[in-house]
Amino acid sequence: YAEALIDDKGEKRNRNDIVGKHIQGIFDEFLPDGARNRTFMPLGWKTWRYLQLDIETADQPLEVEKLRTWFTAYPFEQRGRFESNDNSLNPIWEIGWRTSRLDAHDTYMDTHYHERMQYVGDTRIQALISYTVGGDDRLARQAIQAFN
Repeated sequence: YAEALIDDKGEKRNRNDIVGKHIQGIFDEFLPDGARNRTFMPLGWKTWRYLQLDIETADQPLEVEKLRTWFTAYPFEQRGRFESNDNSLNPIWEIGWRTSRLDAHDTYMDTHYHERMQYVGDTRIQALISYTVGGDDRLARQAIQAFN
């Protein structure tokens, strides 16, 4: 799982460029026993833009029948909105709103990929977004209690 691919120097650069880059990130290991219809589901959720499956078999073939993923985010309801005649700005709004949802679960988080910690500075900004766009103060109330 990775949010970006890296080059040989370990730099991310443009995340849309994939040529000459490789994946480096958190991973799971699944060792099936050879029986049919085995399922793997990680205990914790993962976030990623790139997913790589490295499959190594012994004396039996392996067939991947299905690969499913689930979108997980706080169930904010978007009540506020942004619209501009400048079409380059509208996608920024969508990206920001999606990120706000991804960075909120049972608490606010600084990022959904790395630390997943609730920090005061990040929480203030996220709470303001929750109030104005989502009309939702539940996570902000939880944060006040947690920081108290």
